[in-house]
Amino acid sequence: MRLIAYCLLLVGVAIMGWGLQTAFGELITLYSELTNDVMNATSLDDESAVPDRMLRAALIGAVGIVPFVVGLILLLKAKIARRRTL
Repeated sequence: MRLIAYCLLLVGVAIMGWGLQTAFGELITLYSELTNDVMNATSLDDESAVPDRMLRAALIGAVGIVPFVVGLILLLKAKIARRRTL
């Protein structure tokens, strides 16, 4: 049971980390483009896909909360069960 809990924790952290890294990567790219060419700021146009990509990455990262919480609950249950047997 602890192995499954640790695997779920790892999967949850990996998904959340990927989403966070991708969203911040888009933000850093946007900032870099704006600082390099301020007068030609096409990155913030209405047709820009940057906010959509950032939101999609953040939502995918938020999905990682589910396996993380389930793994955490399983790990705490295993810890409580182990203490009861001692």
